[in-house]
Amino acid sequence: MTALSVLLVTENGPVTGIVAAALRPWHDVVDVTHDATDAMERSAHTDVVLIDLTVQGGGGLALLHFLHARDPSIAIVAMIPTGDTESDGIAHALGVSATVPLPLTGDELLTVLSPLRERKALAESTARVPKARSEPQSDLTAVLNAQDLHELAAALADVCAAITGASARVVLEDGRGGETHAHSGADEARTA
Repeated sequence: MTALSVLLVTENGPVTGIVAAALRPWHDVVDVTHDATDAMERSAHTDVVLIDLTVQGGGGLALLHFLHARDPSIAIVAMIPTGDTESDGIAHALGVSATVPLPLTGDELLTVLSPLRERKALAESTARVPKARSEPQSDLTAVLNAQDLHELAAALADVCAAITGASARVVLEDGRGGETHAHSGADEARTA
């Protein structure tokens, strides 16, 4: 289960309670502030910023604009009073990841956070994949330039190893009952 670090910017006590209760089963860390300046500083260390656009008399839009200008890739979810289509349009124009209506429900919040949680899980799993030993593109050139089965088998083994990060073994049949074997990193192929 991938936990999110969430910065909640609101002055609304019931919203704080709903967010905390909805995210508790996911083991998310919820940091709460009601101050836009404080949120600007703390947002750099969070996965998602939840902004109540009514905070500080409508200062949520200014905060949203600042955060998106500083880092366009930041995940921001705007909480907008039901029926406030003007703020909804502005929030989307400023690049929010999603919006949820106020009054807030836990289900609506979980629905908009789900793709952000999946994106974080994918990024974490990608970071754990070992880096390829060499560039597959340069190894593909060797495949295209192979002059015989020995060179082709060796080049294919190197490409497979580069892509997977594991050792590779390639066996090619020559059509006359013989085989050419190659292992990734091997200097020469072996004919059986």
